[in-house]
Amino acid sequence: VCVCVCVCVCVCVSQIGHYSFTTLRPHIGTVEANDYAMTKMTMADIPGLIEGASQGRGLGHNFLRHIERTKVLLFILDGAATDMREPSLDLITLLNEIKLYSNDLASKPGVVFINKEDLDSDVFQENERKIRDLSPYPVLRGSAKNNTGEIQQTIDAVHALLKQVDPEKFPTYDYEQHLRTS
Repeated sequence: VCVCVCVCVCVCVSQIGHYSFTTLRPHIGTVEANDYAMTKMTMADIPGLIEGASQGRGLGHNFLRHIERTKVLLFILDGAATDMREPSLDLITLLNEIKLYSNDLASKPGVVFINKEDLDSDVFQENERKIRDLSPYPVLRGSAKNNTGEIQQTIDAVHALLKQVDPEKFPTYDYEQHLRTS
């Protein structure tokens, strides 16, 4: 699931396996923000965490160490439940594992993106409702495969959070001021 959106928003090539959380190892790419300064953000495609990851189950600690370096969390969920999983329960698992691993990590700002709206169905609608009800973060939706929906809004939301968390590295670019001084 993460793989498709990462490919849509940045240039990174992920290796995919045949299981629910498909990324075999983290991949890094850059995303250009939709601002006048064309700010570049680095995004990491981190494999999904399984229950028990905070206690080292699977590759949990390896993946959580990568996540610790982030400033903003972006959760990407399969809203169509094409893998027969319950995406709202996946979000709960992810949030719990992150909190069990580190309160500092759990306190980072984030965004939830519900993928596969192109498979618009009653299942997607019901999953979206459940996710919106329980998410502590803003929730957006779209189709990474078709590059439709709120993909740009998701990038913008991540960028806005980065500007709040690290204003020195992600300053607000005043285009009007730039025009006056040019």
